[in-house]
Amino acid sequence: MATTRNKVMWQEGMLMRPHHFQQQQRYNDYLDNQRFRAMNDLSWGFTELTLNNELLAQGKIMIDSASGTLPDGTVFSIPDQDALPDPLHPQNFPDERSRNIYLALPVASDVRNEISDGRRIGRYRLNYADVRDLHSEEGDARTLTLGQLTPRIMSGAEDMSAYITLPLCRISDRRRWLPDVG
Repeated sequence: MATTRNKVMWQEGMLMRPHHFQQQQRYNDYLDNQRFRAMNDLSWGFTELTLNNELLAQGKIMIDSASGTLPDGTVFSIPDQDALPDPLHPQNFPDERSRNIYLALPVASDVRNEISDGRRIGRYRLNYADVRDLHSEEGDARTLTLGQLTPRIMSGAEDMSAYITLPLCRISDRRRWLPDVG
């Protein structure tokens, strides 16, 4: 059973167990740790980024792993804690903006459902994980419903008004990809 740092999805009517509070503490500790690491280098940005070189050679952009902090303070760790975004296959470049590629996450909202259900894009997707009670003799495990961030890779030509974004790379031409340098 892998340890996860995803946040608990509190729902009305759920039976709360020690696992839920312990998981929430793991999530809070994870956020504190990631923010501390990010503040020592930058206030936001990537602390680690690995793109898939095989797919880059085919003209596709895919993240193998990435961690860091988005401009809104959201920390991410792909794929350790958060969903791996689908690869992006840019077809054409109608203007200069389309050459800029971003890691994007739906903006946090107090007025709409943040959980993706396949029909709509959400900030989180439900993830079920067996979490062990670490503070009792029995140490039994329970399946918890957790929220896993759902980042996307987007082109600058797309409407990103509902997303918080982080520059990922820039396409100089079909044969050459450049990491973002600021």
